Amino acid sequence: MKTIDDISSFLRYELSLKTYNHSGLDAELGLVEGTFVRILDGAGDYTVMELMAVLKKLGFELEIFDQEVLRHMREGPAGPVQESPVKTKVQIAVERIRTHSNSTTAAGISSGDAESTKQQVSLSDLTSTPPRTEEEIRRAIAEGRIAELKPDQA
Repeated sequence: MKTIDDISSFLRYELSLKTYNHSGLDAELGLVEGTFVRILDGAGDYTVMELMAVLKKLGFELEIFDQEVLRHMREGPAGPVQESPVKTKVQIAVERIRTHSNSTTAAGISSGDAESTKQQVSLSDLTSTPPRTEEEIRRAIAEGRIAELKPDQA
């Protein structure tokens, strides 16, 4: 939290989760009347002592950290988490779709109309014999002529 608004938003949120009647909290905490509401509204400045009294009442405390230590706490000892080099099935499928759509666009097929989203099939594809070898099947899958089958579907 870096601003008074951040602090007041946090406190309002935490109070919404709890059932506090804050009408008498100023007197209970030894604060000037209206201080608690002023802190919640972010309407003005308040002292650190006033803030600490409110935080203590709500079960929080104020701590000050070196920025580098705080960064280390947030990111962990190894720094920010890097993207995994192992791709999920969804990522692989999305890349295939993008690659296929880029290759059809590069071949002069417009991607703007609804007809272009349908797969283009040539007459030779319709009359050719189905792929029989592993290489022919891989090529047909890569070209999008057939879908991948699970071993139990073959």
